[in-house]
Amino acid sequence: MSPTDTQSHIKDRLISLLNGIKNSDGSAISGELARLEEILEKEGDELPPELAHLLKRRSYAKAFEYLGGEAPAK
Repeated sequence: MSPTDTQSHIKDRLISLLNGIKNSDGSAISGELARLEEILEKEGDELPPELAHLLKRRSYAKAFEYLGGEAPAK
């Protein structure tokens, strides 16, 4: 997967995760967390260092913002 495709895929996963959190959907949350961990494990070395850092620290809202998404409403 190209770096741009990977980042787009991560952004999609983050959208699903943040929606799961918003809707208190435990299965969506756990599924997306697992997918994000898998992406980070397989492709983390190819990610921009700041994005990899945010994902490793589980700063998912900040990672979403880094990828050009709007900050989730609090």
